[in-house]
Amino acid sequence: MVQWISLDPALFDEAPGWKEMAARGEKMMLSADGLAAGVAELGEERAWEGKFTDPLLLDANYVRRSDAEIFWKDPASHGK
Repeated sequence: MVQWISLDPALFDEAPGWKEMAARGEKMMLSADGLAAGVAELGEERAWEGKFTDPLLLDANYVRRSDAEIFWKDPASHGK
């Protein structure tokens, strides 16, 4: 199951593709205490379920990686 977290889940109600995602069982969770607390809640839930992942195998999903991450992974790309 995929779970999403947002500071304002209502924004996704009319987002393109959200209804199909929800129909597949994907859930949107409110992060009332801020994003970090919401991520911690998801982690705690998964830990109680015995679902663990090697942190080094995780990959962030965002629009653009930070320069630090780009240059750490591929120092040769610096300045190009």
